[in-house]
Formats: sequence, C-alpha cells, structure tokens
Amino acid sequence: SLESNPELKAKLEEGIQNLLLPACEEGDENAKFWMAECYDVGWGIEPDGQKAFTLRCKLAEMGHTDQQINMGNYYREVKWNPRAAFCWYMRAAKQGDWYGQLLVADCYFEGDGVKRDYKEAVKWYESVVAQFDNEHSDRVDEEMGEDLSILTAVNRLAQCYSEGLGVKKDLEKAAEWYDK
Repeated sequence: SLESNPELKAKLEEGIQNLLLPACEEGDENAKFWMAECYDVGWGIEPDGQKAFTLRCKLAEMGHTDQQINMGNYYREVKWNPRAAFCWYMRAAKQGDWYGQLLVADCYFEGDGVKRDYKEAVKWYESVVAQFDNEHSDRVDEEMGEDLSILTAVNRLAQCYSEGLGVKKDLEKAAEWYDK
C-alpha cells in the first residue's frame, strides 16, 4: 500500500502535481481519465468524488464512449432518470460502441427511458451482433457478465423473431438465432 511506502507515495504525489494535473488542465483526455481515477481512489491525492464526477462528465461531453456509458449508468442507477441514461447510451451507440448499442437496444426493448419500440430494438441488436461477428468473433466479455454480453443481443433477436416483436414472426429465423 502507499501508506507503507512513503517514498513511492511521494513520487506519485509529485507526478500528479507536476505532470497529471497540468496535462488535465490543458484538456488532455488521458490525463483527465487518470485524474478521475486518482480522485476516486485517492492515489497520491485526497479522494474527492465530486471532482472525479466532474472530470468524468467532461470526458463524456468530449465523446469518450466509456464515460458516456458510465454517465448513463449513473443516471439509471443513482439518479433514477432513465431518460437521461438513455440519452447518454445513445451518444455512445451512435459512435459505434457495441456496449452502448446493446444498452440502447435494451432500453427500446424494455421501454426504459424511451417509448418501447421493438423495431428499433431489433435494429440495434443486429448492429451489436454484426460488430461481434466482424470484430470480436465469439468473444464474450466476462467483465460485463453474460446477461450484458453478445448473448443478450442474440437471445433477444431470437425472441423477437419467435414472437413477431418488431419484425415479421419467423420461427425459422428465430431458430437460427437460438442456434448461434
């Protein structure tokens, strides 16, 4: 731990003061990201959740998709504002972020923060699957958990085709999706 190693703690504090803070103030995205982490955890600086949140907001506004998703999660889970959450997810989705697209599809499917629209949900789920087929092969992101992975998109597409939600009912196509 930093407390048990004063020399390392001093070097970290010096690096933050001399390198990270100035780069952050100049608008460097990576510096802002790491500064937010430092404020969250208290690495070499006094923990400050409000400063961390402010930096994450700035990153989200700058187009950082991970932070846009984090902002969406904040509005969905902490502030209980599903509409604001949906808007943040959509920003990430429009930039091609597969996880943002999955969250947007789920919002449309469930009517969470937006009017339920199975046709839109199908469009976004298909986009997620296409990205995985092209970029990620059969990879499932273990950190996100199975329920928030590519499997969600595949299973929801199968459900839509088997029940005719947003698409013409097609049991053959549903079976193809269930077999993926």
